[in-house]
Amino acid sequence: MTPIKNAKNSKRDDLQGIRGLAILAVLGFHFYPKQFPNGYLGVDQFFVLSGFLMCMLLTKSQKLTTFSFFTQFYLRRFKRILPLYFLIIMCAVFALYTFFPISAIFQNQISAGKALIFVSNRPHTEDEDYFEKLSMAMDLFTHTWSLSVEIQFYFIVPFIFLIGLQLKGTYRHVYYSLIASLTASILLAILVNKTYERWYLKQSNTIISILTICQATLVRRVEVKTSTIAG
Repeated sequence: MTPIKNAKNSKRDDLQGIRGLAILAVLGFHFYPKQFPNGYLGVDQFFVLSGFLMCMLLTKSQKLTTFSFFTQFYLRRFKRILPLYFLIIMCAVFALYTFFPISAIFQNQISAGKALIFVSNRPHTEDEDYFEKLSMAMDLFTHTWSLSVEIQFYFIVPFIFLIGLQLKGTYRHVYYSLIASLTASILLAILVNKTYERWYLKQSNTIISILTICQATLVRRVEVKTSTIAG
């Protein structure tokens, strides 16, 4: 019983430190934008960290059956995120109808619906500006876009990882390399068109983190097998 208890309580201090720095950066951006103009990059840190942790959990579960693989992953993730998230949305809707003017209700109704189904990160039109919304505080659900990104990756990444597990040797390396190339191409297109800040989805950071962990896992396995054979 002791090893299980220790495993549940174990936390990596380095990752907790990165998470803390990311939180401070984002808070600095929102409360002191002039002093911390690039504090929003803390969200990018969260995405990279999320990709790392996601792959770490998937790697630990890879020996389970397919059903257990998915159920364990989704139960752990959703139990941690969804209850508090839906509580916040409920409180925001209550505040909307209690304290906000009627003119703000319609827009926030639409935003609340998108937040509930995790599509708040859709690209905005030229008439909509994320940073303008922040400064005017006219949309209570503006910040839910980042969690929408994370939840969407929860529905995609396990399948990418599971397919990778079915492939062996060179095929697996080619598989991850093709996904990395596709991701790099999309990121390059965004940067060339100068739409990165307006689009602001930041999925590429999470994808790159995920692929890095997957490739590192593969390299580690090769090194272990090589050392075993040599020994």
